[in-house]
Amino acid sequence: MAVASTPLITVIVPIYNVENYLKKCLNSIINQQYKKLEILLIDDGSTDLSGKIADEYAAKDNRIKVVHKENGGLSDARNYGLKIMTGEYVTFIDSDDYVTEDYVSFMFNLLKQTNFTAPLAICSLINVYGNYGRQKDNGNQTEKVLSGKKCIEMMCYHNLVDTCAYAKLGKKELYSNDFFPKGKLFEDIGSTYKLLLQCDKVACGFIGKYYYVIRPNSIVTAKFSNKKLDLLEMTDQMAQSVVAAHPDLKNAVLRRQVYAR
Repeated sequence: MAVASTPLITVIVPIYNVENYLKKCLNSIINQQYKKLEILLIDDGSTDLSGKIADEYAAKDNRIKVVHKENGGLSDARNYGLKIMTGEYVTFIDSDDYVTEDYVSFMFNLLKQTNFTAPLAICSLINVYGNYGRQKDNGNQTEKVLSGKKCIEMMCYHNLVDTCAYAKLGKKELYSNDFFPKGKLFEDIGSTYKLLLQCDKVACGFIGKYYYVIRPNSIVTAKFSNKKLDLLEMTDQMAQSVVAAHPDLKNAVLRRQVYAR
């Protein structure tokens, strides 16, 4: 199927109580070099000023649509965005993170270089250590086209391919209904492999374009709670599905299961 030279690309931003981070995130999105964007801000029942900030930005930029909904969690907010999006492609950005101004155009150009035979592009994260301003690019500055299978293997070994929902640009069709598992922490490990299983080719640019802000008391850095055991369930589900499709990746997924524990 032919792709328009500049298709509409949807950016989905789930928002929950991030008033101190949100403006930096939204500024990085509205200033993208790729202009033909639909920007969906899904306010997931915020109790701080996040919803008001989102509305203020929407009043200034007609590409922005804001939805205020009851709190349903990160997966629910992302799924809601997927239901209402109208773009041909979609990317996710978390509301406490931000991106380079060529974040969208970089990944779109990776797809273009494959003549759009790859339905998914990925880039690398730049870790930002909250209070210190220290940054670390997780990429190795290479670009290559890999199979979805190879990407799953690399993901299982923490080798350049990340499990995160963001830092990816994919065809809308890759994201089935209720794509993200609702009410689960670590939903990324329970969903990203599903994208990769559908792809013969993935356009990879292992160059940092997404600033991942590591802050105290986020889901990842907060102290242990029983809810964190979701990681085991999500990882085991991933392992089962991947081995069913690619039995020779058994050792790779086992490594990821051991890591999760």
